[in-house]
Amino acid sequence: MDSIRKIFQETEWREELDPEIKRKLEKILKRVKSEEEAYKNSKYESTAQIWVGMAELFSRIDRLDRRLKRIEKALGKVRREEKHLKDVDLEESLKKY
Repeated sequence: MDSIRKIFQETEWREELDPEIKRKLEKILKRVKSEEEAYKNSKYESTAQIWVGMAELFSRIDRLDRRLKRIEKALGKVRREEKHLKDVDLEESLKKY
C-alpha cells in the first residue's frame, strides 16, 4: 500500500488538524496522487511521493512569485505615473506664481 493511500485511510490524526490545514493537506495529497504512475516506478515510492509533493509546493510558490512580480511592476508603473502627475502639477502651479 502506498503512502498516499495510507494517509487517506489513517484519518484519526487528520481529524485533529485545523480544518483549513486539513483542507490544504488533502488538496496537496490529491495533486500528488495524480502523479502516481511516475512515483510507482520508484524503488523508494514514499520518498518519491514526498519529492512530488515538494515539487507541487515549489510550483505553487513559483506561480505566486510570478504573480507578485507582475503586481509589483504594475504598482511601480502607477507610482511613477503618479509622481509624474505631481511633478507636472507642481510645475504648472509654480508657473502661475
